[in-house]
Amino acid sequence: MINLLWAIPIWCIFIVIYVPMILLGWILIPLAVLFGAYEVRQSQFYDKQILSFTWPIMFPWGNEEDGISAGRQYKDCGPEWKQIIYWTAVRNPVNNLRFVPILSVIVNPKKVRFIGNLDDIQLYDTKIPQWFFAWQGPYANFYWQFNFLGHLRRFWIGWVIYPTDIFGVTNYRKFGAMFTIQFKVVK
Repeated sequence: MINLLWAIPIWCIFIVIYVPMILLGWILIPLAVLFGAYEVRQSQFYDKQILSFTWPIMFPWGNEEDGISAGRQYKDCGPEWKQIIYWTAVRNPVNNLRFVPILSVIVNPKKVRFIGNLDDIQLYDTKIPQWFFAWQGPYANFYWQFNFLGHLRRFWIGWVIYPTDIFGVTNYRKFGAMFTIQFKVVK
């Protein structure tokens, strides 16, 4: 319980950083797209080529994992400029903050702790109702999936730390887990 009590003020502080950055992105991203300030280059963290903003100030709104137009894989998304704006301003806003020290956390399996209704964390499933609270030091994550009005819904706030991280992190979060807020219907 004490962990949740310190997590809430930390989440509030980060929201004060996160929300203005998202709003600023809604101005800067369309400007960068309008001026064609993007090109294909090597990702700084992953072994692949990505479409990236060329203006250094745009780093927080970039995406070192998928590039700024990962929506290009969906041919019905419309022109590239629309895909870039959607992917960076709506779908993955301020994605590169996960690489900024203090604002993100490098998950250390030996330091991850959690509580929740997971009977067997090796069978962690995003398709069933469940909840957990996971943390590493001051970085905490509350995740709750529940049935409501005939749909499985998810509420999620905090840094992307999972109970299964005690076994190691091998996915996109190995370079940093960032803060997220989500409330959606799970498909």
